[in-house]
Amino acid sequence: MKTFLFIIFISLFGIFLLFEINQIDFLSINSHKDNIYKIIIGSIYIFITYLFLLILLSKFVNKKLFLLTVLFFIQAINTFVTILLVEINSNSDILSEFISFSVLMLIIYILFERNKDIKSNKIVYLMIFILYFIFVTYYIKYQIEIIFLIYVYILSYYLVNKLNYMKEIKTTNIKLEIMSSIDYLTQVNNRKSIDYFLQENEKIFKQCSNEFSIILIDIDNFKEINDTYGHLIGDKVLIKIAEVLKKYVRDTDIVGRFGGEEFIIICSNTKQEGVKKLAENLRKILLKQDFEILRQVTASFGIASYKDTDNIDELIKRADRALYLAKSKGKNRVEQIL
Repeated sequence: MKTFLFIIFISLFGIFLLFEINQIDFLSINSHKDNIYKIIIGSIYIFITYLFLLILLSKFVNKKLFLLTVLFFIQAINTFVTILLVEINSNSDILSEFISFSVLMLIIYILFERNKDIKSNKIVYLMIFILYFIFVTYYIKYQIEIIFLIYVYILSYYLVNKLNYMKEIKTTNIKLEIMSSIDYLTQVNNRKSIDYFLQENEKIFKQCSNEFSIILIDIDNFKEINDTYGHLIGDKVLIKIAEVLKKYVRDTDIVGRFGGEEFIIICSNTKQEGVKKLAENLRKILLKQDFEILRQVTASFGIASYKDTDNIDELIKRADRALYLAKSKGKNRVEQIL
């Protein structure tokens, strides 16, 4: 893509350079060699100006009145400068110059318009656009240069649209990647994402010996909630608990849905005492939450910390045993297996 843009830039630069050399008489340049640097600078200036204008069009395409006002103002200055430099004395030529450039800008505006109906007729607009300039500028002294600008704008339009398209593709891919890592219902990390973070924490532990622990959380009597109040209420309970967990964990902690009514928290660089304190705090906060028609919802917590001889499967098994221990001791409690 970069190579393609570089080739286009060099090609346009060369064309503008020839265009400037052809217009040396108008600029009263007596020596090509002595003023070649002026030609180069002028060519770069022209190219950047047009490109900047096209970028503006692509960014502010919905602000129609603002755009039309700016374009009209630009054309007024352009006509005034043209009269001074090229010495156009004929009123008809001045009028043609003014109208031609204005129509040119309006057509470019249409090309950048995001309206679907306009987009579907772009080829027709382009054909009318080119024919218009061939006929309207037929008796103007500089018709070749004006028509040349048409093709420069069309090419620039294609390049800007291509760049915008690539940007949209990249943004869409990022959104899809985020969606694939988030649980649709609770909007916390899904199992796939949790597995990835567990592996990353394991790598960091082996490289830097940074402690990390996990907390498995299971909603008490969740099956009874579904059977008694229905799955919609059950879903609301899951969403509410996910919101509480996200709100009250640290910024470095990772919350995810482990499956069904189970959640998991990955606590990076945290000692065992700190993890147990966090779990106990979360348990108490859940007791105070309002779950609408449900009087109270509780949860059991199982904690395990990663060891030198561990792997991820062993870590999860220990946390699961701790969770089972909490359930067997009456639920609504925190248990930890070292």
